[in-house]
Amino acid sequence: MADIEQRIRGEAIHGFQYRYFNYPILDAYLEKWPNEVALLHTFLEFINGPQWLSLAWQVTGLKELTKCDAQASLYAPNCFLHRHSDEKSSEGWRIAYVLGLTREWRPEYGGTLQFLDEAGNTTLGVLPKFNTLNLFAVPRWHMVTHVPPYAPTGRYAITGWFRDK
Repeated sequence: MADIEQRIRGEAIHGFQYRYFNYPILDAYLEKWPNEVALLHTFLEFINGPQWLSLAWQVTGLKELTKCDAQASLYAPNCFLHRHSDEKSSEGWRIAYVLGLTREWRPEYGGTLQFLDEAGNTTLGVLPKFNTLNLFAVPRWHMVTHVPPYAPTGRYAITGWFRDK
């Protein structure tokens, strides 16, 4: 484990790196993992149903969106996600989403979703909140700031992409 931590820290200095916990809902669903988190699998079915996709079409104006994937994420203390753009046009990623599931979060706990310009300057910061939905077109530069060791809890969310493939 110490080797992994050392590698993460070393790579984080010079390039893209991340540290957070996730449950890959789509992979688990498709590979029929044991059903210990059936609620997440039901959520995946819902976001691929007509009501959710219809909402996405209305909000984004993109009628070509055909499906949605998902992962449950936890940014515990010392977790982060470096600047990246979600450039996955070959995967059909068009709209990213973050469904916030974090209660009673304060700015000093980090975990903020930050949007950046080409120079790396923050143009918008979104504090984790409960029962919120953030949507943004990709590719777009963004990151999740470091959650410090004193944060009393983690930053919880379900994230993914509306896709056209």
